Amino acid sequence: MASQLGFSESGRRSATEIKIDILRSVSNGVSLPTRIMQTANLSWARFSEVSASLVEAGLLLMDDTRIAPRIRGIGMQWSRRRYMISDKGLETLRFADEVEKRLSNHIHEPDLAPSLE
Repeated sequence: MASQLGFSESGRRSATEIKIDILRSVSNGVSLPTRIMQTANLSWARFSEVSASLVEAGLLLMDDTRIAPRIRGIGMQWSRRRYMISDKGLETLRFADEVEKRLSNHIHEPDLAPSLE
């Protein structure tokens, strides 16, 4: 789910493109960390790092609900972490989409610069 901004010369996405890909995944209804990681094509370590920064910036919301396992007699609880996009995250994603749209429209148009002939 790489963004349309393109890749750098090294073929890697920028940190901004990775963040946009995560926001886009969550806005499309993907909420579980492993599924977000897969749709954004990230390693677990990279996803953990970037998602924490998105939560800290207020772009993602994290629900870390504790649930009891279905196995009887075990007193432990498991965490069921889910992510949701915040209003600020939606606004940021809309802005990023608008930038992509404007850039792609400009790139595909013929050269509109006045000639210096």
